[in-house]
Amino acid sequence: MHSDSENEDARPAKRQKIQDESAETDINLGTLDQEADTIPPHIPNKEELKEQEEFIDSMPPEVINTIKNDSRRLTFDEFIKKYMNIDFTVRQLLLVFGFTLEAQWDSRPDIDLVPLLQYVIRRNNEKRQRRADVNSMDDVLRLLRDSSKVMVLTGAGVSVSAGIPDFRSENGIYSRLGEFGLDDPQQMFDIEFFRDEPRTFYSFAREIYPSNFKPTPSHMFIKVLEDQDKLLRNYTQNIDTLENETGIKRVIQCHGSFATAKCIACGYSVPGETIKEDIFEKRVPWCPMCDDGILKPDIVFFGEPLSQLFSDHFDADKKTVDLLIVMGSSLKVAPVGDVMHRIPHDVPQILINMESLPHMMNFDVQLLGDCDTIVSYLCRQLGWTLPVPEGGFRVPPAVMDSYTQQILPNKYVFGSAIVGLGRGKSMRVGEGQEVNGDLKEEDGKNDVEAEVHVS
Repeated sequence: MHSDSENEDARPAKRQKIQDESAETDINLGTLDQEADTIPPHIPNKEELKEQEEFIDSMPPEVINTIKNDSRRLTFDEFIKKYMNIDFTVRQLLLVFGFTLEAQWDSRPDIDLVPLLQYVIRRNNEKRQRRADVNSMDDVLRLLRDSSKVMVLTGAGVSVSAGIPDFRSENGIYSRLGEFGLDDPQQMFDIEFFRDEPRTFYSFAREIYPSNFKPTPSHMFIKVLEDQDKLLRNYTQNIDTLENETGIKRVIQCHGSFATAKCIACGYSVPGETIKEDIFEKRVPWCPMCDDGILKPDIVFFGEPLSQLFSDHFDADKKTVDLLIVMGSSLKVAPVGDVMHRIPHDVPQILINMESLPHMMNFDVQLLGDCDTIVSYLCRQLGWTLPVPEGGFRVPPAVMDSYTQQILPNKYVFGSAIVGLGRGKSMRVGEGQEVNGDLKEEDGKNDVEAEVHVS
């Protein structure tokens, strides 16, 4: 254990480290006006510095919260312009975010501190704490009733019941490394590996090709939100286009789809149907235009950027979202996987997933189990009708009446789920397995400690 004096002695060194790191950060000020009338080059004296600290100390908490929320809703350029225009100094804004400068920075003009402010804001916004007022099933139902700008992020888990394999589960595509002779599962979708060995991708592409698949209850739940004018946007990581089949209009296919394909050499574009036969015959399709390039579906591989469509919509949507729901995603692929950290931290966040996410433990409420079962339960409790798509299916009513157990105030298990125990361990809960022992939260990470007894 360290004494308080030792901790205090370490703080200046930590602050200096952050200042040094920020100096090495590549800051893009964009269109920020650096003229004297925008950011004064004036160097404050000691009395002015003291007045600035007193000004922040006297600031109402709601004003500080507004500033912090603005730092997440606005771009950095928009943020600093707004507060410079209402006579905040960069030093004051640093104090708002809990950062006190070392004495040697007192002689530096405000403009020199802009990169440091951007760095501090970025670091601060990476952290989110659970909301104290959102932690129960009743809260989830209330939020679904009252929210009007719901952002839904979906992953492969919402399509599993349609017969489309996921990637990271025990029997998912990534589990079949030996079959394809790969060292790293992500090589399956790595653009450089594809350029060298396109046959590997085309040896399994037909398994994920959207052919004759029907929407699931999870897709229909999103359509219900849209029909009730509650859906802000569905950001899907999936490439199966089942959102289109469902009739969802407000959707962004973050990782592309099989709808079109392009030559990786000359860029020639063709409809996805052009390569469908090659996909099902496990053949590599060659470009008919240049005869030297390979046609690749317009799905985003590792090493490729997301479309500008994602950035443009998300930058606008994060300013108005009032509820985030993550369904069927492991949130392991950036930048889509970083969404929960990039929206204002006061926006409630709900996870609907087969397993808890040890690297993303600060969801306000976690509903764990089969996504279709969970959304069916929610609709039943809310009195909403969950349509059955043509040729689709509904969850049997017997499994919609209640959740199996509540294992923490903010965690609910439906049927069976995988729950993180902390320190890289997890356990399956439900279906004859009972959780005994003390359930507690550790280090703010909401990890579960328990013993599992099979009845």
